[in-house]
Amino acid sequence: MRAHHATLSALLVAFLAAPAAGQATYDLVDYFMLQPGQWQVFEERPPGGTQLGLFAEVVTSAGQYTLVHEYINTGGVWVAGDVEYYQITQDHLLYYGVVHPVTGDYEWFEPPIAIPRQVRVGDAFHHQGPLQTHAGPALVSWSLLIAADNVTKQTAAGTFTGCLRLQSAFLTDQENASDIATHAQGYGQVWSLNNDIDETQPEAQMAGAYIQERLQGSP
Repeated sequence: MRAHHATLSALLVAFLAAPAAGQATYDLVDYFMLQPGQWQVFEERPPGGTQLGLFAEVVTSAGQYTLVHEYINTGGVWVAGDVEYYQITQDHLLYYGVVHPVTGDYEWFEPPIAIPRQVRVGDAFHHQGPLQTHAGPALVSWSLLIAADNVTKQTAAGTFTGCLRLQSAFLTDQENASDIATHAQGYGQVWSLNNDIDETQPEAQMAGAYIQERLQGSP
C-alpha cells in the first residue's frame, strides 16, 4: 500500500495527548487534495539521493466517491496506476482503498476507515480489522496522529505555511509502513518521508525509505 498516502471497520478514536483548552480545530478534508479538477506532480527519491520516479495525481468524482487517480511517468509516457476511493460526509472522511484499473489488483476496507474531520494537535486515531485484497484477506492495523500545526515547508513547488504534520503507520503480518507527511491547506500532501518493510518482496527490496515532494500542481 502506498503511503499517500498515502496512500488507508470502524475507526476508534484515542487521545495520545489531551489537547489544550482553546486549541485550534482543523477540518482534515481541507488538508487533503480532494476537490475534483485538482492535480499535482511529485517525485520520489531516497533521502539524500536523486529522483527514482515521477508521478501525478488527478482528482475526479463518481457518484458518492471522490477518486484520486495516480499516473506513473515511464520513459516520458504517463501510465495509469492505482485509483484511491474516498467519500466526504458531514462528519468524516471515509477511505475505502485502492483499485488498479488495468491489473484489477485491489486493497479494500469494508466498511471504510472513518476519520473524523474535526481534529486538533494531539488527536490520534486507530483502526484494526480485515483488509480485502486480490491476494486474499489480511488483518491490518492503521493509525494516524495529528503531530503539529502551523508548519512551514519549503518544496520544489514553493513554500507552504500553516501546514499540518501527520504521522501514520500501516501494519500487517508481513508489512510495516510508516510516514511523516506535511499537508498544506487547499493543496493536500506536499512532502513526506516514508519507510517500508515488506517481507513479501525479494530480499534486496524488502526495506526502503523514500521522500515524496510536490513539484507542481493546482491550488
